[in-house]
Parts: sequence; structure tokens; C-alpha cells
Amino acid sequence: MSRRITELRELAFELCERHEDGLYKTNDVFQKFAELIIDDCISIIASIGVSNEDDSSEDIAWTVQTSLELIKEKLLVN
Repeated sequence: MSRRITELRELAFELCERHEDGLYKTNDVFQKFAELIIDDCISIIASIGVSNEDDSSEDIAWTVQTSLELIKEKLLVN
């Protein structure tokens, strides 16, 4: 698991409330974890899009490819 995914998992637990028995509601943690991952992906894509404002199909393809590479690097690589 990548370091960033581990950080997001821990953050998901921090952001969710514990029940009276000290346990977390699993669905709440999974939901928050998914939201955090999606937010990270959106941030990466948005930062690439801002630096490359031309809307030609070649530039769009470059933006998509670069975004995918950065997402893989940030979220999937250890």
C-alpha cells in the first residue's frame, strides 16, 4: 500500500466519530476514505488543467495522460 493511501486511511478514521462502544461504523470509514481518495485525484487533475489551459485535443490527451500518471504515482506506488 502506498504511503499516501495509508495516510488517507488514517485520516478517514480520524474524521469519523466512534460509537459509544469505541468502534467505528465501517460504512462511515469506507465512505470517508473513498471521498478522500477522490478529492486527491481531483486535486491532481485540477492542478494539471490549470497549468495547461489550451483546449486542443492533443493538449487534452496530454492532460489526461499526465493526470493518470500522477495519480498512479501518488496513490498506487509505494
